[in-house]
Amino acid sequence: MAGSTSFLWAGAGLIGLISVAPSIDHAVTPDAPADAPAGGYAIDRAPDGQFYVDGRIGNARVRFLVDPDADKVLIAGPDAERIGLPAGSANVTLDSLTVGPTRQQAVAAQIAPSMPVSLLGRAYLSRLAVVEVSGDRLTLR
Repeated sequence: MAGSTSFLWAGAGLIGLISVAPSIDHAVTPDAPADAPAGGYAIDRAPDGQFYVDGRIGNARVRFLVDPDADKVLIAGPDAERIGLPAGSANVTLDSLTVGPTRQQAVAAQIAPSMPVSLLGRAYLSRLAVVEVSGDRLTLR
């Protein structure tokens, strides 16, 4: 019985680690951009194979999964609640969204209550001159 209890606790710990993985700091933050050519902003690939970046919606820091193939900017439910955005699946226009040195205004987004992490898609990325993946680095300019 003690062996099965230990197994359950180990499994619960692993599930907990997986559920917080997006919040582990694998990416550069808006206050400390990595070196990138010609004023760009470089993001290193996280161990899970994704690119994460801390950005700002207004003055609130938000962790984003960067997905150049996604159409929208999605704001995770907990982030939306913390920032004071509408609850539920609502379409919103963000006054400002900043990643690294780049600030965009009037960015269309959608509240996604069930998302564990906010997503940075083409609604923001298409406004940039360059979105380029080279090896394990994503460069935004």
